[in-house]
Amino acid sequence: MLVDFTVNEQERCVQGHFPGAPLVPGAWLLAKIDLCLRAQLPERRVAGFSKVKFVAPLLPGMAAQLHGDLDAIDAENTAPTSIKLQIRSGDQLILEAKAQLI
Repeated sequence: MLVDFTVNEQERCVQGHFPGAPLVPGAWLLAKIDLCLRAQLPERRVAGFSKVKFVAPLLPGMAAQLHGDLDAIDAENTAPTSIKLQIRSGDQLILEAKAQLI
């Protein structure tokens, strides 16, 4: 899975986070992962995240990509599983996490 996105400086999530030096909130990035996984795997849900590491800030206007290997997920299997994910901006790692799916 590869999802390209950019968060505009006018987005509500950026307003007030931090005035004069805005950045995209970490909670928004985790919600973006959840929405993308729901779109790709409608029969599964994110039960939680583990090993979340914010490596660098994502600034409004920066192009970013969500990377995740969905090939390891068996869509028909209802057993819990996990998927490793990264958000990158060019060569810069922004976030890495593991999502537990049910």
